[in-house]
Amino acid sequence: MPSARISHDQRWRCRQRRRDRSGLMTRAGGVAASLVLCLALSVPTRVAHATVPMPTGTTKTAPSSMRRAAAVGVAFVPGLLLHGAGHFALGEKTTAWRLLALEGVGAAALILGATSLALSGASNRLSVPSIWVATTGGGLFAGAWLADVYGTLAGSHGSGQPVRLQSRWWLSQGYRHVRNPALPGHHASRTRAQVWLGRWSLETDVQVLTDDAQWHLHAALAHRIFGATAGRRASDGSFLDASVGYIHHRLGASGTTEQFGEVSLRARYDLSRLGPTLAGTFMEGAWGVAMGATRYDLYGSEFADLIIAEARFGFYLGHDPRGWSELSGFYRHRDDGVIGGLKIPGPGSGALGHLGATARIALHGSWGLVIEGAVGAARVFDIGVIYRPGGRR
Repeated sequence: MPSARISHDQRWRCRQRRRDRSGLMTRAGGVAASLVLCLALSVPTRVAHATVPMPTGTTKTAPSSMRRAAAVGVAFVPGLLLHGAGHFALGEKTTAWRLLALEGVGAAALILGATSLALSGASNRLSVPSIWVATTGGGLFAGAWLADVYGTLAGSHGSGQPVRLQSRWWLSQGYRHVRNPALPGHHASRTRAQVWLGRWSLETDVQVLTDDAQWHLHAALAHRIFGATAGRRASDGSFLDASVGYIHHRLGASGTTEQFGEVSLRARYDLSRLGPTLAGTFMEGAWGVAMGATRYDLYGSEFADLIIAEARFGFYLGHDPRGWSELSGFYRHRDDGVIGGLKIPGPGSGALGHLGATARIALHGSWGLVIEGAVGAARVFDIGVIYRPGGRR
């Protein structure tokens, strides 16, 4: 048979059809691979890592269980001395550096305040700022470590959310047990209440020892400079309050009466602002002074003053929009109540404040429990029922 000659144009068309088929197969293979990848990502599998949303809208690989467990250990050793070490091990370097800086500031403030008190012999002129600085420094130092431990333990959503809209009022009625060898009374009733009007709030605290003539009244009018109120929703639980107050304390059968007027500042800072792993935690502090008089039935009256300082670390509990549960521990420097200062060996006994913890637990609807314990010169335990309508997270 005669051989057929293929022209150059025909050979070019054959090569083009082969390239088209090859390109089609390549694109089909790419589409198939994409589908397989999507299916593989959409089906739950046992993997060591997961992706979690970040505040910036990006995603970040969450640490494995093994790495998180190792980070918890590092938060204790060497994290007890180098706060933020747990977050370094977790891969949260920005938060880790911030916690380390917080530790440094706290240590410097604590040393400065304590040194000032010691070198001045607790001078009246330097006692107030020194105790403020030392208490704040101690709170920052301890809080940085507690935050490091919390951040390595907590999940991506934290332990809970803060109250972003306050209840217009609340009322608490409870029982207080006081254990102090120097006082004859051991059982007390405690009634607390708060009401909001705009940015202003009025809070009262009345304690009456049922087996003694001792009673204590504390009333405070506060102005919220920033933060959530009953009529204004906030982005988180941070706030700053300035307040004035009145204290009246009668010491039972001894006939001694104390009356003071006080001014103070109280601030709370949500640690989620330092890093996403700290969502659900907060630090709180208070600084103030009170001046008044102590009157004795047999010896007349004398001028008296109080230094008010407090450092608190806590975390929110739960994500229910109507909830308000939280747990916190504190150091409080004030001795106008029955608790007094810690009894420790040496000349500092009684000069310090007291340690304690507070739990506010929402149970059902607007009802809940308030539990508090403190250890100073006396040991005190409070438990009460609270009614708190309204408010939102």
